[in-house]
Amino acid sequence: MRKPLLICVLLMAGQLAQAADSVLIGLSLPRTGHYRAGAVDVAQGALLAVDDINAQGGVLSKRLVLDIRDSGSNVEQAQRNVTAFAAQGAAMVMGGGSTEETIAAGRQAASQRMLYLAAFNHANEITGRDGHRHLFREPANDWMTAQALGQYLAWNRPNQRYYYVVSNDGWGLGTEEGLRRTTGSQDKARHGFTRIAPDAAGQKSYQQVVDKIRKVRPDMLVLALQGHHLLQMMRTLESNGLLKELQVIIPHLSPAMIEEIGLHSMQGVMGVQSWTWRVPALEKSPRGERFVRDYVARYQVYPGSMAASAYATVVQWAEAAERTGKLSADAIIGALERHEYQLLKGVQHWRDFDHQNVQDVYVVQVRERSAILASPMRQDYFSILHRMDGAEAAQTFEDWQKERGEQLELQ
Repeated sequence: MRKPLLICVLLMAGQLAQAADSVLIGLSLPRTGHYRAGAVDVAQGALLAVDDINAQGGVLSKRLVLDIRDSGSNVEQAQRNVTAFAAQGAAMVMGGGSTEETIAAGRQAASQRMLYLAAFNHANEITGRDGHRHLFREPANDWMTAQALGQYLAWNRPNQRYYYVVSNDGWGLGTEEGLRRTTGSQDKARHGFTRIAPDAAGQKSYQQVVDKIRKVRPDMLVLALQGHHLLQMMRTLESNGLLKELQVIIPHLSPAMIEEIGLHSMQGVMGVQSWTWRVPALEKSPRGERFVRDYVARYQVYPGSMAASAYATVVQWAEAAERTGKLSADAIIGALERHEYQLLKGVQHWRDFDHQNVQDVYVVQVRERSAILASPMRQDYFSILHRMDGAEAAQTFEDWQKERGEQLELQ
């Protein structure tokens, strides 16, 4: 199982000062709250990227330094982190957490004329309704997730009855809307739902939801939940004997999520990943295979999608700086827009109109517990069921315009 590495790094107070011979970048992420499970993966991926870049001479012949600050899953703290990074002279900021946290931190970075690179958040509005010129996102968004899942399910599990249990916030509702659209389950009378308030708690409420699910008997159960809510819902489903009767879909899976909930409960669950540690071999990516080897050697765990995304984000920013010979946000923005590259998988590119990274996405399923325990390091969690081309999965310019409303250009 995965080891609790880098906790000391994640507790860093962020007292670094930018030296004349170094370039500082900031990483703001939550150690607590619903998104804490991915924080260590993101930090480890970013740190490995920094070391690889420094081994090749740094950025513009200067050593790259990473400062990590805890956001506490708090919007105001995430904004304060960005302000602190700006005061230290950071060249850019990476971050993530809740949708609200990411959007607020991105706006704060823009107010400081800094670039903000969203490292682990999938909500459409980050590069859609609330996108702006100073924000880019490497991970696939919920639109891409819905397209890939919808295509796979239409081909392999048609005419199914769905039930949605979703977080009653922008991310949860957006995930539900996307999957209803792509799976043809818009009829809410036939395909029911329960929405859970992000601050709700209590075993009684989870049992009430499970009682509704037992009564409805859907074929497919979509859980667009995070953290404590997802953990408690899965445990309640298991204690009621329903996990063997339903196909559970958790749209965005992660190794950390599987380990927190447990192999026994998670086996057979379906979802989407932008990357798994097996993808580089499938895509014949030498750089990706080297990343897997180096990550395993350093951390004794396989890298997950969030670690890969953080690594790629740092490398892409650094390479943009090298292409332009500048660290300014305006220069990096111009260098990233429409840039096509191969790094840890197949071809990817950054779009100019919304700054979303376009890449292939994979529908995956958690393997049987016995197979995982028999695999090397007992971490071979996912079977890849389906791959969807990034250009096919991504939101079109016309659909993006509909989401934006009157503001049809990034400001």
